[in-house]
Amino acid sequence: ANPTGPMHMGNARGGVLGDTLASVLQKSGADVWREFYVNDAGNQIEKFAKSLEARYFQIIKGEDAVEFPEDGYHGDDIRELAQAFYENEGDKYLDCDEKTRHDALAQFGLSVNIPKMKADLARYGIQYDQWFFESSLHESGYVADTVAALTANTQVDLLEQQARQYMPRLAVLYDENAALALKKRLRGTGIEVMAGEEGLLAAAAMTEADTVVTAVMGSVGLRPTLAAIQKGKRIALANKETLVCAGELVMDAAEKYGAEIVPVDSEHSAVFQCLQGCRDRGEVRRILLTCSGGPFYGRTFDELEHMTAADALRHPNWHMGPKITVDSATLMNKGLEIIEAMRLYRLPVEQVQAVIHRQSIVHSLVEFRDGALLAQLGTPDMKLPIRYALTYPYRAESPDKPLDLLTCGALTFAEPDERAFPCLRLARYAAAVGGTACAILNGANEAAVGMFLRGEIGFNDISRRVERALERVSVQYQPSLVDILEADKAARRAAL
Repeated sequence: ANPTGPMHMGNARGGVLGDTLASVLQKSGADVWREFYVNDAGNQIEKFAKSLEARYFQIIKGEDAVEFPEDGYHGDDIRELAQAFYENEGDKYLDCDEKTRHDALAQFGLSVNIPKMKADLARYGIQYDQWFFESSLHESGYVADTVAALTANTQVDLLEQQARQYMPRLAVLYDENAALALKKRLRGTGIEVMAGEEGLLAAAAMTEADTVVTAVMGSVGLRPTLAAIQKGKRIALANKETLVCAGELVMDAAEKYGAEIVPVDSEHSAVFQCLQGCRDRGEVRRILLTCSGGPFYGRTFDELEHMTAADALRHPNWHMGPKITVDSATLMNKGLEIIEAMRLYRLPVEQVQAVIHRQSIVHSLVEFRDGALLAQLGTPDMKLPIRYALTYPYRAESPDKPLDLLTCGALTFAEPDERAFPCLRLARYAAAVGGTACAILNGANEAAVGMFLRGEIGFNDISRRVERALERVSVQYQPSLVDILEADKAARRAAL
């Protein structure tokens, strides 16, 4: 790439790379942004195209150094091939129809990179119009964002596979020993490998990423999420504990730095979608978060006393990790989601309620002051809310089979039993208390669930340990991040 910035290898007038040049770029291993700019008669794109064309010819004529790795192609080679491209293939896709352009795009593996397009336009003094550019690009299916970083906890094999497939600049494993193993496996790929919280923070703050998916388990996601917010990123939030522990802090920071938070949890994504037509949050009477009831629906508290981890991990509808599956069994997951909804939508706890819906088809509802109820329905599949969080405000085409109302069966609703499942009551209590109470609730629950999964305590002991922590740990009001993290540590000690 040229030393002053990324070299844009694409037809300046709206086409795609020719076979020859694309092959050279692939073989060279050069760090080159390969982009596709949709041909359009608009003045902005025409002006942009001419500017890029002038830039390319500067490169072709040798007015700029174009350097590649020592074992790859160098300036003379690339200039010669680029010249051949312009002379022989430059007009190939200029006046073709949409399908031909789309097929050509898929053939060469090229895509528009929206963050880079914004930067390019600014460099040439052109104002970026979100609707003008992004709506046409998304509707045409031309946007395929690149992956800047991948992170995981301990799964070396899977992260290696994904890293080799998507070639991010950074790969992070939270476990240090796992990170060392991954570093050896990825040697020679050019992918940097980091470990621990330092690695998560680095991934969250990468300048080339415009969207950060925060899906790490538990309160460990708090600092990386704040780091991404402080860089003004879009946050695709799948870590509910971030808002449970520090909701006001996080939402205030998002407002301060202009970061957009789009929920990934199926329930909060449903609410988010139902609120798209809401002009004024004062029109919302209440939010109804649906809950499957977990594997122990209908059992009494006494009947739950001797349930094992194996029993708790048999969720009827969803396939999830062990911690969140146990939380679903105790209904703590729904309690945490009530707190998360309060923070996301700035509503008091009284306006957020849970309702049992065994089929997991209605993902949540919003009731408005005129009595209207809006709901989002779909199959119990997390791909839909994840896809929506990544493409919002657009909807990408899905290859998955949609919900069939004629075959999905009856949809039922019931009130949760807080006597049998006291964790839901404790979560509502912590939400009403405020301050660090929610961080205490979450920290104690994480510790207690860990002990239950290891066979150290019984199922009902989870709620007992959480209640004990709420009684023993002092609540701090208007807490700082340090206060929240200290409350989390104190709660974990109290739960032991």
